[in-house]
Amino acid sequence: MLAYDNNFSTDFRLKTELYYQYIYNAPVRNYPDYFSVLNLGADFNSPNVSNLVSKGTGYNYGLEITLEKFYSKGYYFLLTSSLFESKYKGSDGILRNTAFNGNYVFNLLGGKEFKIKQKHILSLDIRATYAGGKRYTPIDLNASIASNTEVRNVSRAYQLQYTPYFRMDVKPGYRYNARKITHEFTIDIQNVSRNLNVFQQTYDITNKRINTDYQLRFFVIPQYRVLF
Repeated sequence: MLAYDNNFSTDFRLKTELYYQYIYNAPVRNYPDYFSVLNLGADFNSPNVSNLVSKGTGYNYGLEITLEKFYSKGYYFLLTSSLFESKYKGSDGILRNTAFNGNYVFNLLGGKEFKIKQKHILSLDIRATYAGGKRYTPIDLNASIASNTEVRNVSRAYQLQYTPYFRMDVKPGYRYNARKITHEFTIDIQNVSRNLNVFQQTYDITNKRINTDYQLRFFVIPQYRVLF
């Protein structure tokens, strides 16, 4: 890994990292197959796999850039970007994308405070993420219908990718600084753009079709805190 970190002014920091990681002895099946433990964690379910051998390999490489503005003059922000490649080989020796190979992630976090009077402060915070879609193995609809259960086309394991992920959260707030106590009111508005981010695709046994499940669409969390 090569890293460069520079506080080029009192309030600003720039950090870059270039990295490469080679993985070996990753558990894979003891017969030619696409499975590798390097993909575990991408889904909530954990497959019950036995008779593994430590013969799998994989690699990750990429570039990460972080630009940070420390809080001063009433505002702050943090911008991070990551460009990467993530591959693996199962026991069949075929080089494939890992389930985590989204290729890019961009994050923005920032906030601004507006002082109305000495004791009254308005604030606005923003979080935003734009990332490459999750890799997945497509469902074989005809085979699923014939067997009456979900069947994946493992010959195309992790070749396909869901649409890019985007989410923006906005959090307006009000803070009142009393003599011995502080009152804080905020409203966390999550996925304010109501973007439809794909979570997964599953086979519907009853209707014999492929269903698409989506992540959080729109959610509002009001909050009140008392700080002593």
